[in-house]
Amino acid sequence: REHVGFSIPTGAAGHLTAGIIAMQMGLPIKGGMHVATNNNDIMHRFLSCGTATVAQSCLRTLSNAMDIQVPYNIERIVNLASGRNGKLTREWMSS
Repeated sequence: REHVGFSIPTGAAGHLTAGIIAMQMGLPIKGGMHVATNNNDIMHRFLSCGTATVAQSCLRTLSNAMDIQVPYNIERIVNLASGRNGKLTREWMSS
């Protein structure tokens, strides 16, 4: 059986959230999900460092759908990672 992986361009992380839900529903993603960002790298910083601090400015790029400073799906991703535990999600989001 082949391993399927996905490269996901992301700004607000909606497609990443959908991929996580699909995995939890049984889609056999064995090759992983790789998140691609542009210079407005809020998702990269969040996934690598655990911080979602807003940069001083949003850079205009050719991929303007990814020119995001506040990826509004972060809380959904954290909730899915916590096993949909609301108390744990609040704790993780406030730390």
